[in-house]
Amino acid sequence: MPVPIELSILLPTFHDGEESSVNGSCNFLDNFIDSLVMSLSEDPTYVELLIGKGGPNDPTACDVMDRAVGDWHNVSLYRYGKKINLSKILNRLSKIASGRVLVKCNADIEFVTPSWAEKLLNEFDNAPSNVGILGTNQIGISDASTTESCGDSEFSGCFYPVRQEVFKEIGGWNEKSESMCDFDFTLQAQNNGWKVMNAPEIEFISRKNYRKDLVDDTKSKSKTNA
Repeated sequence: MPVPIELSILLPTFHDGEESSVNGSCNFLDNFIDSLVMSLSEDPTYVELLIGKGGPNDPTACDVMDRAVGDWHNVSLYRYGKKINLSKILNRLSKIASGRVLVKCNADIEFVTPSWAEKLLNEFDNAPSNVGILGTNQIGISDASTTESCGDSEFSGCFYPVRQEVFKEIGGWNEKSESMCDFDFTLQAQNNGWKVMNAPEIEFISRKNYRKDLVDDTKSKSKTNA
């Protein structure tokens, strides 16, 4: 009999290869996959990785995705059109996910904690039943902060674990809310009685400050305000 998947990693990606980094200094997807494989090398949890590709093609990103599908177990790649947004990809991936826990990830993070999937499931299993979302811990003083606050709770949308039943209950991510979709999802979950609990021992690094679009946007705003 097939072993049931316990945890589903949701990876929406648009342009996350070398072409998306400053001076081609970082292949976000390559680093993501490498850190994922290394961090879960001794983890007994049955995990699936669901990749949702939208936007224009980035050859360096496509190469990594094809390699991941060929080399790692339980990887599925879904290619969507150029006009799809982040929330729509997340909802499509969530609906086909098999895990009792969904982990929404950005491609510009790297996993640090060994066997983090097993530890994450243990956190949910030992938490009160109304804890639906876990707040993970971004480390690295040189990296851009990804922490958001919702009421008295803190979380990171870059590495965002949530119970599958929360997704089903609230109906998914708001497809009209692009930049604030994680905040809106968390707020709606809290309005339905779900709680956010911090899991500081589950750590990750964000490489967001290497993103070319973020640096270009910062420069543009600096010129505007000058």
